[in-house]
Amino acid sequence: MPTLELPELDSEQQHRIITMALSARYLKEKIKGGKDDKNGGGVDTTSILQEVNLDFGRTMNWIIIDKTMEKPAD
Repeated sequence: MPTLELPELDSEQQHRIITMALSARYLKEKIKGGKDDKNGGGVDTTSILQEVNLDFGRTMNWIIIDKTMEKPAD
């Protein structure tokens, strides 16, 4: 399914996802051991955002397909 034309999550949604992901006990301990920077102490968050954006695009495609299939044929 193509996901190129679908919008990605906005910056507020991405921020909430990163905040929740970094609140896990394992990552909290890793952040404390690392240096402080904008990515949460050296934790790479780009892969989680790519995965979430891909799942979001796939879900939006399924919603569009379901809505299209519900329409009666003319």
